[in-house]
Parts: sequence; C-alpha cells; structure tokens
Amino acid sequence: MANLILILGDQLTTDISALDGADPGHDKIVMAEVHEEASYTNHHKKKLVLLFSAMRHFAQQLEKDGWQVHYQHYHPDNTHQNLEGVVSDLIADVRPDKIVTTECGEWRLHDQICRWQERLNVPVEIRTDTRFIASKQEFADWAKGRKQLRMEFFYREMRRKTGLLMTPDSKPEGGHWNFDADNRRKWNGKPTAPAPFRVEPDAITRDVIDLVEQHFPDHFGTTDDFHFAVTPEDAQEALNYFFEFALPCFGDYQDAMSDTEDWLFHSILSPYINCGLLDPIAVCEAAARAWYAGLRQGEPTWQHPRPALVLLDG
Repeated sequence: MANLILILGDQLTTDISALDGADPGHDKIVMAEVHEEASYTNHHKKKLVLLFSAMRHFAQQLEKDGWQVHYQHYHPDNTHQNLEGVVSDLIADVRPDKIVTTECGEWRLHDQICRWQERLNVPVEIRTDTRFIASKQEFADWAKGRKQLRMEFFYREMRRKTGLLMTPDSKPEGGHWNFDADNRRKWNGKPTAPAPFRVEPDAITRDVIDLVEQHFPDHFGTTDDFHFAVTPEDAQEALNYFFEFALPCFGDYQDAMSDTEDWLFHSILSPYINCGLLDPIAVCEAAARAWYAGLRQGEPTWQHPRPALVLLDG
C-alpha cells in the first residue's frame, strides 16, 4: 500500500525528509494552495505569488521526475479550504498506510497536524526537518541551564560544528568570531549599489499574479514588478549574482540605509532559503569556497570572513 506524503509551501526541495525512502511508483505526494494558509494573516501579495508559483513549478518538476502528485490550485470556491480537508479527501481515495510529512516551521499549522492521527484515524509520521544545522533537541540541550541565551555564543558552536570558516586548529578564520564593529559604514552613493537580481515571470508566474490580484485584493503590497526566482535553478543564479556583484561590499554596508536604494548590497536570498529553493548549508559552504578562492588569488572576495552569518541576513 501507498503512503500519502504532504509537502508544504516552505519545503520545496527533493531533499526534504518527508521524501526519504519514498517510492515514486506507489506513494502519492499532496500539495495544496488553500485559503486557510493564504489568509490566516495578511501576507504580502508578492509573498503569495512567490510561494504559489514556486509550489506549482516544484510540483511540475516532481511529475516530470516520475512522482504521482495531487495538486490543488487555489480558488475561493474549492470544496476544501484547509489542508486537513484536502488530506482527508485523499485518504478516502488512496487509503494510505500512513501520512508522512516534515515538521513545519509554523506553530499554528504544526499543532493542527499533530492532531491529524486522532482526527483522521490514520497514522501520521512527522519527520524532523533536517535542513537546519541544529535540531530542536540540540538547541534545547545547549540552552539548558544557561542564564543567557545569546545568539553569538550559539553561532560560535554552530561554526565549530560545521567547520565553516574555521582553521585546522579550530579557530575562526581572520582571528575573530565576528567583525560587526567594522561593518557599520555609512553609504554615500559609492560604490554603486547593484541592481537586484531579476527573473522575468513565466506563464505559470503570470497566472499566479492574476490569481492573487483577483482573489487577494485586500492583502497589502502589490504584485507590480515581480522579479523573484521561483525555481531552484533561478535561485542558484540569484546566489551567484550576489557573490559577483554585492558580496564584496555587503559587510561594510550591511547596516546602512538609503533614501534612494531599497536593497543596497543585501543578498535577497532569505525567501529562497525559507521556502526550500536554496539549502542554507550549501549557501554557506559556497560562500566559504568563494572566500578561500579569493585568498588563493591574493584578493579576498570581501574584506572580512563572515559569510556563514552574513548570507542569512539576506
């Protein structure tokens, strides 16, 4: 018998733990655009476009790779307006051995899914999200008994654990754990800030833009000039663009603000990391490689070795 595998909108990667050991020939993946998730808070319109379009692209790729995918497109008149309804309907059709999913990062939904086994009368396996450097239990063990939970100290432990920008004798590259005091320069217009990375909307994204404009008119923001990546390939290009055009100046101006520039030298990568189009460890490792390559050439890619933290400032 098959398993029913639920993939959420912030889990758009084949490396997600819910797919570990899955069988494309028997198991069925379910993904759904539902009113409850789109409207439980007033999401920015561009966020809705990004997630719906990225979900549709990911589902399309899964089907090309041979997976069986049940995908519900958003419509306000859909029979099922929440994920539980969609899953419940599929249980009657598929009769799975169990529901498999990766723990979600949103507490409200996680609490709902934890009750599905009792409510739907089907075993529910909620797997750890292995994309994080530290598990919840690992953080709890680290935090136990501490008088202060200071991010700087936890950050150092994660540097030691991963080896990111650490010397062979377990010291931080550059001799310091951070260079925050050196990274507070004011930006006066030079060097010139690069234009943000752009991807022109394809047919799928244009359809989603029309959908959001029609059905979410009261959500704040605008869909105008939507130019974000919605596939892993384009997200990787956004990462490469950041390395080449923005990272060399990011550290100096990471806290700067401007009346004339919205982005300055920021990576604008966090949306892709958050939804699964980029893997956070892979991003940090790529940044570290770029820095070491700069050292070998005698011209460091940026002044201070801080990509492990910098890139997640996004």
